[in-house]
Amino acid sequence: MNNTNFSFTSPGPIAASNFGRSLNMSEEEFKDWQQKTFVANSLMKRIGEVKDVANLASFLASNDAKNMTGSLCVTDSGFMVM
Repeated sequence: MNNTNFSFTSPGPIAASNFGRSLNMSEEEFKDWQQKTFVANSLMKRIGEVKDVANLASFLASNDAKNMTGSLCVTDSGFMVM
């Protein structure tokens, strides 16, 4: 074995204002839609940010996660448990 770890991230809803354009929404309309759709239905009452996923990926790539492999790590503000 070469001590290579394989772990995965599974991000939930992420605040990304440019995604609203693909739904033909203004930035304000998209933020309102995110609040009604995701924030209201998440355990933590927040929507994830890109840096939340980046922080998780950074952890998984670090030596702090040296005992993890084959793990699926969900970062979704508790959206899946609601």
